[in-house]
Amino acid sequence: PNLAVGADAEEIVYVKLDKPNNYKFSYETGSIENPKINARLLEVLEGSQPAFVKRRLKYGIS
Repeated sequence: PNLAVGADAEEIVYVKLDKPNNYKFSYETGSIENPKINARLLEVLEGSQPAFVKRRLKYGIS
């Protein structure tokens, strides 16, 4: 999961599998600057909040 952040991806695609709903997939896309994508990254990011903060500081993301 940290690959998208560590590799400086321009576009992130968050994919969620809803098993109780007949294995339905849902997708959200956006850049790392998008607050909604930020929240999704924190759900799956290796290293959690500290790893994301490190990248945020490196790139000046608020």
